[in-house]
Amino acid sequence: SEPRLGIEAADDCICRYVCEVIEQQCGFTINTDEQLLRYVRQLCASLRTTLSTMDVAEITIPIPSMGRNVSIQVCRSDVEQALEPLLQHLSQAFVLALKDARLGPDEIDRVVCTGEPAPGIGAGIDGFFGSEVVRRSECPKEMSARGAALQGQIISGDLVDVVTMPTLDRTIGVKTADGKITPLIDKGHTIPTTKSETFTTE
Repeated sequence: SEPRLGIEAADDCICRYVCEVIEQQCGFTINTDEQLLRYVRQLCASLRTTLSTMDVAEITIPIPSMGRNVSIQVCRSDVEQALEPLLQHLSQAFVLALKDARLGPDEIDRVVCTGEPAPGIGAGIDGFFGSEVVRRSECPKEMSARGAALQGQIISGDLVDVVTMPTLDRTIGVKTADGKITPLIDKGHTIPTTKSETFTTE
């Protein structure tokens, strides 16, 4: 539920870095061309995957207004540095999740990594939890299917010795006229739930 931590956020970080490199090398600002920016972002998604297993990759970007193609080499270390702010947000999310669970990193037995790879992110997860508990061999689709199957068994009553308790990951409230948020349902509360409170208008 944290938009800053999705794979799109990683592609945005890499795209900003690539745009800066191109501007430094040829003086062209890609951000002024929306169509070209979308193309570069697609290239950066492929670049992220490539640099997860390789140290250097080259991309070629056609710039119609300049009448030529621009080729640049991108190093894995440079992309890792570009993704450093994202890794910091990720670490903060880990700290908050562990605090909510009243656990420490050494009390986690298994961390399952799913989704697409990004340079440096895996190493950051290893550094936080310890590489011995991190698992990357699981198929993301299979993990999602397992969770759905488990929830289906619980709802149907076929599985009675396991209880899942969906909870809110953030506090929900109503913004009033003074600009303040009045909390209604606190973070961590099990759902579904109901809460009522009367508000008046001027």
